[in-house]
Amino acid sequence: MFDTIELSEDEGCLCILNGKGDTRIKWNKKKVNEIEEAEKMFNLLVKEKGFLAFSVGRFGRKGESVTEFNSDLGKVIIMAPLAGG
Repeated sequence: MFDTIELSEDEGCLCILNGKGDTRIKWNKKKVNEIEEAEKMFNLLVKEKGFLAFSVGRFGRKGESVTEFNSDLGKVIIMAPLAGG
């Protein structure tokens, strides 16, 4: 799924998974306004709404947990928190 997202060396992507499916927000590392928009969405979801974020390692596997936006990460998966009970 995420390994099919083609990114150039200068691009990154937030892959947001929620009840509506998969939303992608891409940015170019050379365009400040695109980075700011991606960071704004990351902060809204992760810091304010408690979503979980993971960097995507090689072969599309989830990497480490991410708590701060970093435009150099490339692909980042953001998932809605799971309801438990």
